[in-house]
Amino acid sequence: MRYSVSGANTTAIDEASAAPNLLLGKAIATGRILWLRSAWFYNAAAEDILWIMDTATSTATSAVTNIRFPIPCASGITTVVEFPAPGLKFSTACVVSLDGTSGALGASVGIGKAGGLGYEE
Repeated sequence: MRYSVSGANTTAIDEASAAPNLLLGKAIATGRILWLRSAWFYNAAAEDILWIMDTATSTATSAVTNIRFPIPCASGITTVVEFPAPGLKFSTACVVSLDGTSGALGASVGIGKAGGLGYEE
């Protein structure tokens, strides 16, 4: 059975900390798989790359296999990405983190400035 999910980040996505942030603001329900169909990001700071990952660890310790999609986020523009059916698959956690190497140090995406939608099954 499919359950629609959507949401936005509840903590700032800050490249200085390299900490992962839940893209939808909540974890995947126990025993389910998340299929992300679209995501959006508003970056008011310097251009940077945002990583969408299936992991609970930071980008500094994440294996390349955990990265699902890199998204270049320009400064002052909303970036929207849509994924064809069934979407990007996540089984651990749908988290995002700024790359931190391509933009100016201190760049961040504010609370509620990133989010997405999809479904769990």
